[in-house]
Amino acid sequence: MSTESPTKRRRNGGEVRVVQVIGGSEVHIGHGLLRKVPEMALAAGIKASRFVIVSDETVFGLYGQTLVDAFVAAGHTPLTFQVKPGENSKCRMYKQQIEDHMLEHRCQRDTCMAEWSAT
Repeated sequence: MSTESPTKRRRNGGEVRVVQVIGGSEVHIGHGLLRKVPEMALAAGIKASRFVIVSDETVFGLYGQTLVDAFVAAGHTPLTFQVKPGENSKCRMYKQQIEDHMLEHRCQRDTCMAEWSAT
C-alpha cells in the first residue's frame, strides 16, 4: 500500500477520494461510484474486448447486479465469477478456477479483470 495521502477529486457532483497503490493503480472511494465504473474504465483509456468481475458471493449478492447492469448499459456484458467469502478463497485453487472459467469463455489478452470486494 502506498504511503502517499489520498487526493480528492470532484466527479459528477460528488467528492471522490483517490488512493494510489502499488504499480500505479488507483482506488476510488466515494458514493455512487458503482454505476460509474464502466465509464470510468473507458475514460481511463481501458480498451477491452471483455470485462470480468470477480467477487465473493456475499459482496456480489449485495452489489454485483448493479455493477453488471452498469456494464450492460454501457454496451458490455461482463463475465462474472464468484468465490466463497473469506481468506480461504485467496488461494491457488481459486486462481486456477478463475483462469479456467475465463478460458472456457474465450477471454483473450485484452480482457479486463477486476476483483470486487468491500472493505
